Amino acid sequence: MDIPEKVCKERHRALDEKFSRHEKWIGEHENKLDKLERSDAKNTIQIENLTKAIGAQTKAIWGLVSSVALMLIGFLIWYIQNVPQ
Repeated sequence: MDIPEKVCKERHRALDEKFSRHEKWIGEHENKLDKLERSDAKNTIQIENLTKAIGAQTKAIWGLVSSVALMLIGFLIWYIQNVPQ
């Protein structure tokens, strides 16, 4: 079975167009993946920094709560000692 040269060239041209479209499409996706990887690295660093900041704030809050609790205990002891009998 002989395929005419014109048909063969037409099919080749169509396949070449598809191939070039797919290469372009893959290239665009590669660029998008690179951007996403860079963005992911930045987000990871930001999350680490936020975690450290939250840890520091947690320590400060615990200090504040402890101070208030100690003040209340001190007030309670003072009140019990000064209650008229």
